Amino acid sequence: MCALIARSIELGGPFQTATRPSGSVLSHHGSPIEYVQQVRSGRVKLCVADASGAERAYAMRGPGSFIGLEALLGLPAQLDALADVSTALAIAKVDAFERWLEEANVPPLMLAKHLIAEQVRVTAERVLSDGSSEARAARFALERKTNPYLSAWIAAPRHEVAGLLAMRPETLSRAMRALQDRGVLGPDFEIRDSDALRRIAKESGASSGDS
Repeated sequence: MCALIARSIELGGPFQTATRPSGSVLSHHGSPIEYVQQVRSGRVKLCVADASGAERAYAMRGPGSFIGLEALLGLPAQLDALADVSTALAIAKVDAFERWLEEANVPPLMLAKHLIAEQVRVTAERVLSDGSSEARAARFALERKTNPYLSAWIAAPRHEVAGLLAMRPETLSRAMRALQDRGVLGPDFEIRDSDALRRIAKESGASSGDS
């Protein structure tokens, strides 16, 4: 899909390139979507706001991911989308993107693989918020290292990781210190004992995201 879009840009197709600085809003939750945007480089944070209005990272998307595909179903933006770092995009109006999919004869298998990959990302991110704070931190460290579909989280700042894990940054710091004291994790999620981390990751325990 990335190669097809790059080729479309070269041939003057519906896609235009743009670079958005860190913090730029790409879409607002509940607002109509005007453009489908593919991440070419950088990182896009998909957010939800809590009752106080503070935003929590729900997902992180890197190169190859699309933002705004729900517009093809006639839906508004399901999440806020923000450039987490300076991000290069390929952008096309929704109707032009639909025509391009038809006219470019995008192979069904290619589309299916893209959709499956996105589902894998969503599923992996959702299961990270279950269990005790130590279990969540352990699971994140393991998934970040072994799951290629979570690569966008490798350089994510600590407070964004806390949001993904549905806990406060200070709760994540305590969980990481506990895991470091047990000799299974390094200061930046480096895995010191993968077997022990896997055992901790399977612990259910009480949810401590707000503690």
